Amino acid sequence: PPRSTLFPYTTLFRSFDLVVFLQLETQIRVARLREREMRVYGRVDPAFIEWAARYDVGPPTGRSLKKHEHWLASRKCPVVRIDGDLTTEERLARIEPHIKR
Repeated sequence: PPRSTLFPYTTLFRSFDLVVFLQLETQIRVARLREREMRVYGRVDPAFIEWAARYDVGPPTGRSLKKHEHWLASRKCPVVRIDGDLTTEERLARIEPHIKR
């Protein structure tokens, strides 16, 4: 895309003080997506679930772990990675030391 199209995002990304990257096992993530789809839409779209399940092994284009890893590596601010199914309190405890006050 032309630079003018990317400019608002580029400016926004440069303004980050901290990036928090949450990652769950595919099985847990997909189960939660199914639950949310049922709760919100009353049905589950199999094509969406299949697409979401490929996130970890997907190509570098579109939404994929590989694309996000590349994006994270280019951040100038600190990146806090939180892997696993932690409680909100556990996540906050890992993030809090990195927050500038």
